[in-house]
Amino acid sequence: MGFGKLYAAYAREGLLRTGLVGKAESMLVEAAPAYAFEHRLLSADPRAVFCDDGLCPFCRGSWLYNKREMPGFYARYAFKLVVERLAARRVSKA
Repeated sequence: MGFGKLYAAYAREGLLRTGLVGKAESMLVEAAPAYAFEHRLLSADPRAVFCDDGLCPFCRGSWLYNKREMPGFYARYAFKLVVERLAARRVSKA
């Protein structure tokens, strides 16, 4: 989610600078070019930073602008949790 999904895109755009800060490998992204790039990216695809889990409560269920999809998301998420718990019960009884 977030920066992890953007890392490769930042690198392709030439926005990342890497090096050592003390003994720590570090990355730097300048704010203005990063903002411009992310604005273009997110204008084209608002879900570009979501992780690959379609039922991730952090990516899919908690974004404030995602209010239209939240009820359906939480219904699917609750169903997934019930199925997982039932499956875990079957395994523990076996």
